Amino acid sequence: MVRKYYSPGLKAWLGDLGDGKHDGGPEDPRICIIKVNSKTAQYAVSRRTAVGGFAEFAKGVVTGETPQVNKLRHLDEAELNEWRKTGR
Repeated sequence: MVRKYYSPGLKAWLGDLGDGKHDGGPEDPRICIIKVNSKTAQYAVSRRTAVGGFAEFAKGVVTGETPQVNKLRHLDEAELNEWRKTGR
């Protein structure tokens, strides 16, 4: 199953340890598949570029206010079920 979902981009995250086994490839034992059944989900949508996000963060440090770097998106159970049915 790892081979089915594997992407060469994973090597950038895992790297090659140089031991012939932990190479970031699809046979790397650090890679596995997990299945998650969720009722709700929440994720962040970036509002700014990396530079804009850093500027907002710095402003928060100076003013003591919470920086508005990302917008949180919450999906409830009905939305997740709709996505499961339609794939959208």
